[in-house]
Amino acid sequence: MDLRLSYTWLKEHLQTKLSAEEFARALPRHSMTVDRVEKVSPAWHGVITARITAIAPHPGADRLRLATVDDGRVQQTVVCGAPNIAVGQVVPLARVGATVLDVPTGKPHQITAATIRGAESQGMLCATDELGVGDDHGGIWILPAGTPVG
Repeated sequence: MDLRLSYTWLKEHLQTKLSAEEFARALPRHSMTVDRVEKVSPAWHGVITARITAIAPHPGADRLRLATVDDGRVQQTVVCGAPNIAVGQVVPLARVGATVLDVPTGKPHQITAATIRGAESQGMLCATDELGVGDDHGGIWILPAGTPVG
């Protein structure tokens, strides 16, 4: 069985000052073997959390909407085609300059301000696959209600 554990997550539940490598060497003495330790860096950069404060129809496209989001500093409008967004939700926001995954190619993609069918978009709301944390592209990743913005 291939079991992968985040050392950062483990440290939230264990009291240890060991490095990931030291922990991996000590674990087999008490529990299971460790085949390898991999350093993983996020597939994204510059993505923050934001609360959706308003949603309006897109004036030039039936399947798109204009989501106003608040990141704790500013409110901005993002064009979004995902069907699952609602006012009050906390979602990942890739602001202008952020990097996310281009899903078809798997390569990094930098977010720029864009005009989409005549409407300005100052970023992108993200699905799990665009952040490299899942494979769902059916909608925006809706974070738990208590998630802080920013």
